[in-house]
Amino acid sequence: MSQDRLNHVFASLNCSLLQYVGENSPWTSSADEAVAEQLEMVVKLQNLHIQRLADFLVNRYGYVPHANYTAEFTDLQYLSLAYLISRLVSDQQTVLETIETERKAITNDIGASDMLSQLEVGVAKTVQTLKELDGRLNQPADAPVAS
Repeated sequence: MSQDRLNHVFASLNCSLLQYVGENSPWTSSADEAVAEQLEMVVKLQNLHIQRLADFLVNRYGYVPHANYTAEFTDLQYLSLAYLISRLVSDQQTVLETIETERKAITNDIGASDMLSQLEVGVAKTVQTLKELDGRLNQPADAPVAS
């Protein structure tokens, strides 16, 4: 049933580690402020995707499902963004896989399939951006110069 698949995607997006980190502001050094600002924009963009899906669900079924963050996320408070960024990449890749799996399982609902296709593109861009931010935050130290 499309509704169950859409609800699963909604919960996966809405309760992702990216959303959790967006609500809990990880520690960043002053040198990483630009990366933190970009991450904030990524979270806001994903919030727009979540809102579009929520609107779709409400228009179709009259409500959005309730979901909670996993308790495992509470261990990730007060940590640096440099530490969390690879976990964010991994988590968003899992969200992307969930969307892809659910989209492929919907065979007779073009509207739901199209919605998930759009979300898939958005989350794929999120993964790519997070990978780029990871590279900026965790670039290897310069090798010593030979004298």
